Amino acid sequence: MGIRSRTDRRTIGIWFSLGFFVLSLVILLACEAKDEGPTGPGTLPTDDPVLDRGAGTLLADGTNEKQIYVYVFSEWGAPLEGIAVRFTASVGTITPSAVTDRNGRASAALRSVYSNQDLASRVCASIPDRADSSALPNMKAGERLASQELFDVARIVRIGTEGDSFDAPGKSGGSAEALAAAARSACTDQALLGVSVSLAASPGRIPADGVSAASLGAVLTETTRGVPVVGSVLRFAASAGSIEAEKTTEEAGIAIARLTSGTVPDTAGVKVYVGTALAAETEVEFAPITMRLSADPGIVNADGESASRIAATLLSEQSTPLAGLMIFFETDRGAVSSPVATGPDGRAVATLTSESESAVATVTARFAEALVESVEVRFATTFRPASLVLTAGPSTIVADGVSTATLRAAVFDSTGIAVPDGTPVRFEVLSGGGTVSGLAGTAGGAATMSLTSGTRSGIA
Repeated sequence: MGIRSRTDRRTIGIWFSLGFFVLSLVILLACEAKDEGPTGPGTLPTDDPVLDRGAGTLLADGTNEKQIYVYVFSEWGAPLEGIAVRFTASVGTITPSAVTDRNGRASAALRSVYSNQDLASRVCASIPDRADSSALPNMKAGERLASQELFDVARIVRIGTEGDSFDAPGKSGGSAEALAAAARSACTDQALLGVSVSLAASPGRIPADGVSAASLGAVLTETTRGVPVVGSVLRFAASAGSIEAEKTTEEAGIAIARLTSGTVPDTAGVKVYVGTALAAETEVEFAPITMRLSADPGIVNADGESASRIAATLLSEQSTPLAGLMIFFETDRGAVSSPVATGPDGRAVATLTSESESAVATVTARFAEALVESVEVRFATTFRPASLVLTAGPSTIVADGVSTATLRAAVFDSTGIAVPDGTPVRFEVLSGGGTVSGLAGTAGGAATMSLTSGTRSGIA
């Protein structure tokens, strides 16, 4: 068995054995002078000095890994099994130790760190002097170390990565020079290709309604050439709201995470991590929203049946209705329906039913914990509407389906006093054409309503 020079492409090794020692004689046939190059511990052949994601390089994204391989032979050229090998790396993390297999090979995983610039890690392997547990603190169950005698003659003849284009020693012969150059330790340089991240939010301001969302787009590229990196996992975090924790870069190196707003006006700091390292950050504002609350009518009969419509309207800062949001209603008197979702117009309408005795009900509407509004509704037994005076102005309108007249209903109790504000008055068209919208509350003793004409002449 011999060790072929990693840059020689055709080597014929002829072995002769004598006693307990093996002498290596190698006949080298070199067909191309350009393939000749140095061999020995710590040297790795390469035809292309440009950093790439292929052989000999790592992406400096904090997650990319490469296997570092070490071959350990005896002084006379035989692969040694059970030899402990320790590993160190100047940049990144690496498996601290491993044991050689029957081919004399031990491997360790080198994991990169995040960097936006190219780095180089000096990776070294060494054979400890003692063949006991101190040589391999992380020894796995079933692993056994070779004898002290074999440890004493063990030498590292080659070190490299999984992407290197060289054959394992012993597959095609070896040379006395290669064995002579072998040592108890060896090093190699591992390139780490820097990556960069850009982060942007669209839009950068969303309503603080707990539903609206912004898209956070992160673009991962190789720093030196700007080449998109596909298939890397980026981690997202936000100081407010909620965001998708991990996304994988896809075509063009883009990973898009969805940030959903909170229900409290705030500025969310959004960060993206490569591995465990912070790579980029930006901000998204959660804009305040408003809630308007009204009761129609504001006074109802205390009969256990009469009802008031409680309307809560949610609007963005641009007065845009916010639909699909749940409003919770509460009352200290009577009964109110709850919860109610806002419709396309941003309104959620609940029904408050009166009690059978006089009271003032305080109705509260809540959206999440951010917005709370209250309105009062009176349950009254002290009045009974006794008379009503209805007028219209103008009294004549065009029968075109769009012309309108204002109806005014003045309501009085049995003593001739105007009823309290908010007393409900229902308007209906009993005959003739035209339409009215229904219920209105009194203000100053009178309720008003708009009557829209029909398309046929007549008296309403």
